[in-house]
Amino acid sequence: VLEACNELGIAIPDDIALIGNDDILAARIAGLSTLSSPQYAMGKVAMQIVLNELDDLDVDVDHKFQFELVIRNST
Repeated sequence: VLEACNELGIAIPDDIALIGNDDILAARIAGLSTLSSPQYAMGKVAMQIVLNELDDLDVDVDHKFQFELVIRNST
């Protein structure tokens, strides 16, 4: 999207605001604002849900995660 905006002469963030997801290295290098997700915690909960299903357990697993909005040059 950054490349397409550049090719079309669309200025970020003057003409359009842009935000990414997961705060990957490329976003950091490009100055892209992102929503950073707690990947380890989400994977741990997902695995617990799978294990509970395999063991036929009817146990609720906490699904609350803390996300962080990382503001950079694209918003």
